[in-house]
Amino acid sequence: MIYLARHGRSKYNNEELLNGQFDDPLIEQGEKEAEILAKKARMLRIEEIYSSQLIRAFVTARIVATTLGISKITSLKGLNERDFGKLTHQPVSKIIELSDVVLRANENSIFCLSGLGVETFPKLIQRLKPIYHELVKWRYSKESILVVSHGDVMKALETIHRDVDYQQVLMEGHYPNCHIVHLK
Repeated sequence: MIYLARHGRSKYNNEELLNGQFDDPLIEQGEKEAEILAKKARMLRIEEIYSSQLIRAFVTARIVATTLGISKITSLKGLNERDFGKLTHQPVSKIIELSDVVLRANENSIFCLSGLGVETFPKLIQRLKPIYHELVKWRYSKESILVVSHGDVMKALETIHRDVDYQQVLMEGHYPNCHIVHLK
């Protein structure tokens, strides 16, 4: 089984700023969310953990690993969040204003599709395809693996797994911090 989880809450999440590949640490609430994630992960019989190299995801993964007694986390640069280009550090409320193309899934979910040096979803999907195929190979040697990363990375991995148009997956909305998705 492959499970995807979003990292715990960071300072930028709290301030509603786009962090992308900016290395924004967890806040206390994010650490508590990671502890709750760890309790849920125990029920999933996780044997191996992979993580983005960004600190908010890696610390979330470390909290889960410590709770589960897993000594090693494999961190992969390819699991880092999308590069939001010049939108990095900008308020989420400016996504529409600063983007060339956006997709509004609902009132709480607006996705930037392109603009100002933003890594597009098609490029993100291409970056993640080799990692997805490695995850599929690794899962055959373990009962369950957990991948701790970021919302847009999770959406891209789901798109690859389900073999659908990425906009279909985006229309399902935004993932809250420490949300878990099972790739069935």
